[in-house]
Amino acid sequence: MTTPTPLFDPPKVHELPLTRHSDLYIDFKRKVRTGGTDQAPIYEYEDYPPGTTAVLYLDTKDDSIATPVEIMGYHAIAWLQSEVIDLIKSGTWAYKIAYASSGPSPIDKVPVNGPLKRYDGKAAI
Repeated sequence: MTTPTPLFDPPKVHELPLTRHSDLYIDFKRKVRTGGTDQAPIYEYEDYPPGTTAVLYLDTKDDSIATPVEIMGYHAIAWLQSEVIDLIKSGTWAYKIAYASSGPSPIDKVPVNGPLKRYDGKAAI
């Protein structure tokens, strides 16, 4: 019996490091495959399509934070002030992109998500 495989690639999973007194500033750069082979693919930065929006979600036991992401060319910048980050002990995060579509609503994708991880000992306090 063969093991089933996903029909499409699942989101990448990464820890999102949080540090006390430090703003969270992330630049989600859009890279697309433009050639090469499966063994040696070639990627290039490409602008997000017109009408694309994005949100960074931080979900904790006590709260859910949704931060709009500013899209500029191939950059998608998420920025949260340290005053917000300092209050978070643990949780999960997700980066959601909404691509404009010809239908009645956008196409939502989550290309990356994962756990929130403190790197200053705050979670133990």
